Amino acid sequence: MTSAHAAHHRHVWVVGAGRFGLRAFCKLRKRIDARCILIDNDLKTCEDVGALTEDVVCEDAVDFLVRRLKRMGGPEWIVPAVPVHLIFEWMRRRLNGPKVIRTMPVPGAVAETLPNPMEGEHGELYVSNADFMCPANCKEPDSVCSYTGKARPRILFQSLRELRHAPFRSIVIRSRQLAPGVGGYTPRNLFEVLDAVIAADGPVLLSTACKCHGVMQAFTIESNPDFGKPPSTLFS
Repeated sequence: MTSAHAAHHRHVWVVGAGRFGLRAFCKLRKRIDARCILIDNDLKTCEDVGALTEDVVCEDAVDFLVRRLKRMGGPEWIVPAVPVHLIFEWMRRRLNGPKVIRTMPVPGAVAETLPNPMEGEHGELYVSNADFMCPANCKEPDSVCSYTGKARPRILFQSLRELRHAPFRSIVIRSRQLAPGVGGYTPRNLFEVLDAVIAADGPVLLSTACKCHGVMQAFTIESNPDFGKPPSTLFS
């Protein structure tokens, strides 16, 4: 995205105020003159960041999105900078009603086709074209790696969209670059993917990915057997 295009987008939620979130916050505020709100649940982190800006929300980031994110209005962009698959966690809490998400491992037959797969702590699978630490100022050029100068082996978000592994449906939200090394998506993107997940008749492989890096989660949506039960019966 060019700075001229990005200049039209002024309101950004940076989800996570750690090292990566703070870096994104500083870059975006400088590059596109955005009003960035930092969201983090760690009190000490919020206090430290509060010395730089008043736009800090000290709250669980996923709960904040569930409570505040609407189909209309809200921020122009959301920048995920937390060590979880943010869109998946948002969906899981949002769908905790008549329907619930049941997670499952990413099938091994899928993982072995993906570049440099690495399991996360919450059942997610991280994948990357790179087997090295990418520079923080990468501009994500169209056809070559900014670090090696070689041709990019694949456009990852496209490869994941084209992935076929029955009975799973692969659904991908693309992370678009807002500044060098900083990616995000719009609330509209989130709700479009939510609608696609709900409409999927079967298990889902949900990924967030840019051209080089991504994270995937496998799950299915099922009826909630506890929905509507009196609270006292849930612990009997």
